[in-house]
Amino acid sequence: MNIDVDEVPTQRINLRNLVQGRVAGIAGLEFMNDFYLNTHPDEYKEIVKVYPPIAQKPYYLMLSHKFVKENPVLAEAIWDAIQKIRVSEEYFQIAKKYF
Repeated sequence: MNIDVDEVPTQRINLRNLVQGRVAGIAGLEFMNDFYLNTHPDEYKEIVKVYPPIAQKPYYLMLSHKFVKENPVLAEAIWDAIQKIRVSEEYFQIAKKYF
């Protein structure tokens, strides 16, 4: 994309640099940035999330072809449960420990 890149060790540093006007924009993992924007709304109130994303990657749990063929209902249930967990309050509380 022919854009100058300044790599930093954490998403939080990126957000602070943006708020302080040191950079014009940042790109990062949506979940991490959303976490900081939601947990520190006063600090990051001037940040606007724009769309579309630069890139998207659908992450998923891989199951073997054999397992899915022999257990199609269970495989779908596993994938559905992971999605429910990802948007749960409990998952958010656990993630807070790591950010």
